[in-house]
Amino acid sequence: HVVVADQVACGALGDVPVSVVGRGGARQSVPRHDARDDRVSSAAVPEALGRTVVGRAQHDVERLAVGGSQFRLALGFPSVSRIGVPRWEFATDVQSEPEKWELHRSMLEARQPFRDFVYRATHSDGSVVYNKISGKPVFDANGEFRGYRGTGTDVTALMRAQEQQTAISEVLRAIANSPHDLQPIFDAILDSATRLCRADSGALRLSEEGGLRLVAVRGDPFLVSQVWSSIPVLAEKGSLPDRLAASRLPTHIPDFTALEGYHRDDFLIAVVNAGIRTGLFVPLLKDNETVGIISLARIQVQPFTDKQICLFRDFAVQATIALES
Repeated sequence: HVVVADQVACGALGDVPVSVVGRGGARQSVPRHDARDDRVSSAAVPEALGRTVVGRAQHDVERLAVGGSQFRLALGFPSVSRIGVPRWEFATDVQSEPEKWELHRSMLEARQPFRDFVYRATHSDGSVVYNKISGKPVFDANGEFRGYRGTGTDVTALMRAQEQQTAISEVLRAIANSPHDLQPIFDAILDSATRLCRADSGALRLSEEGGLRLVAVRGDPFLVSQVWSSIPVLAEKGSLPDRLAASRLPTHIPDFTALEGYHRDDFLIAVVNAGIRTGLFVPLLKDNETVGIISLARIQVQPFTDKQICLFRDFAVQATIALES
């Protein structure tokens, strides 16, 4: 089915709560590192992190016996699934940020305290989460190292806000550097939109007499070179993209294969045969007239969230501004 996304309540780009809100909407009281010195607030530890149990082997530095619902909500995964697993084995930024992880692991091996270490992981529902952790080594009366004790905080909202601000800066820089060339601007907008909205590809079409012509495609290299090569460059008058653009409303299609009736035209068949399953379309309006359409695509059936729809609408505004300048 086709979902008109115009009723999604959108805030300003980058407008995110400062306090941490747990999954399911419950506001969490997240333990904080004591900013006055290098100690970790021990009063917050029992419920948030539980006891740390560490063996003598080097890889055991990260073995945790974790308890407490707050920890599970803050870090985004069932605690039992992480017992005995070093965090670099489930973090998803180890390959992209090796220097950061080398430093972190060297501090652990040296039994040094660490503070405000941020890493990326995958939530149990498949979404990306960012965790910030602080820890202090614990020694027994004989000076024997027993493990780490500390706190963890979900900083996903903050990190995403920073990503969005960076994306805005990149688009504005492209506009400033290419006042007479729209291609770098469209590419920058699609690159940022595709990355931040977790899409596989993004496309932009501009209106002409015969329909909507494809002028920019960005995203996964294979998808761009192989899949999009089978999709018409010109979406003719009356085709699905043309009808969506004429509606002047954002449209979310969770599953292209589920569309029936007049929606199932030659263009849609080409999209489905190319392997695209989920789409998001936002018309570009200038003086209340449609001048193009910008879209995102996923190769799996994975509907976009309300936040992603709102964010993509902001990128559509950026594209319209570029056309007007």
